[in-house]
Amino acid sequence: MTCYQETGGGLLLAVRVQPRASQEQIVGEVEGRLRVRLTAPPVDDAANEALVAAVARWLGVARAQVALVSGARAREKRVLVRGDALTLRARLEALLGG
Repeated sequence: MTCYQETGGGLLLAVRVQPRASQEQIVGEVEGRLRVRLTAPPVDDAANEALVAAVARWLGVARAQVALVSGARAREKRVLVRGDALTLRARLEALLGG
């Protein structure tokens, strides 16, 4: 799996976002990025905030442990999730079905 990189304090996720989708979901890993659909529009940081909240919910961490590192104005983003990298990786792999 190449959509994440372990760091000393957690996981750095490479994400491709599809805003204005009918539902929030992880589609899977495509071309080395976690493909995510969000219902929020890409206006006034609504999609970025929805992404942070969704990642926190999906990985079972507090919202304060998730930060957008780059890509605030792009579909391709990097998201840092702070916490135990092994636990976070296991949760992510379970979400992706493998």
